[in-house]
Formats: sequence, C-alpha cells, structure tokens
Amino acid sequence: MKKRQMYILFALMVLQTLIACKNFNKESPTHETIDLIGNRLKLPKDLPFILLDGDTLENLPQTDFTIINYVDSLGCVSCNLQTLEWKFFMEEINSFLKNQVTLVVYVTPKEGDCISDLMWILKGDDFNYPVCFDKEGQFLKANKLSESNACHTFLLDANYKILSAGNPIVNPSAKEAYLSILQREK
Repeated sequence: MKKRQMYILFALMVLQTLIACKNFNKESPTHETIDLIGNRLKLPKDLPFILLDGDTLENLPQTDFTIINYVDSLGCVSCNLQTLEWKFFMEEINSFLKNQVTLVVYVTPKEGDCISDLMWILKGDDFNYPVCFDKEGQFLKANKLSESNACHTFLLDANYKILSAGNPIVNPSAKEAYLSILQREK
C-alpha cells in the first residue's frame, strides 16, 4: 500500500511541476507586440555577426524572411538563448521553406560576461546561426524595445518589416502565428 501511495504522490508532484513550468514560460500577446506589427526593425550597422565556425559576416544573408531574437544575458544565459529549441524550430521551418528564413540572434552581454563563455554555449549546442554580440546594446537602443521578453523576438519580411512578434520557443500562439505566415508564403 505504501508503495502505491508513493507512486501516486510522485505522479502528482511531476504533474504539478509540468503545469507550473508550462504557465511560467507562457507569454501572452500584449498591446506592445501588436503595436510593433508593420513597423521596420532597425539593424545597427557595423556590428559583425559571428558563426559557430568562427567566420564573421559583415552583412546578413538576404532571404525572404528573417527571425530576430534579442537576448540580454541577465540571469541564465543558456536558458535565455535556448539554442537547441531554436535549432528544432528552424528545422521545422526548413522542412517546407528551405533556406528562405534566416535566424539571427543579438546578445547583449552583461558586464563581466566573457564572449568566449557564450561561444562555448553555442559550440556545445552546435548552433550555427548568425550571432551578434552587441556589447553596447545598440540594437535595443535603435529599436526602443520594451523590457518585456515578449517583445524581443520578431518575424520580418525581406525589408525587415515586422510581420509578427513574440517568442515562438516559449509562446505556442506566437509559434502558430509564425508558421501560419510562413506557410502562406510557401
């Protein structure tokens, strides 16, 4: 009998944890994200993009769509980057829009962060998408973004006009919106 009670208690704890994590990561659309749709995002000039193999890009590849993910390194950097989840999402997109979407990550490291430590995280996850280490926060300043993480990820057209906003990795409705827009273009 005790064994059965232990299993039930364990199952309840796991269920409670899953529910808590799901609600914690869920972002809801806000007026801030809705107000951004249709605006052009400004990409600071003279900020190089680094690839996993050490190559430096002066300009982003020209594709039909670009996803920009802005990350500041407050808190857990690898948690904020979510490189593995982004890789899976990009594989899903590439399954129907081969090489028509570029993912770009802007990282503003906090004081004391070592770029080599951040590169180690990227290499560990084999994350081979352009990353810009924006030490002075030029991207944030140029776009006057909200402090809310819900307003730090964007789906852009070829002219950098915002088609959708929200992080598809943590927000299922943002993911649906991104995929819907991209599938219409297929």
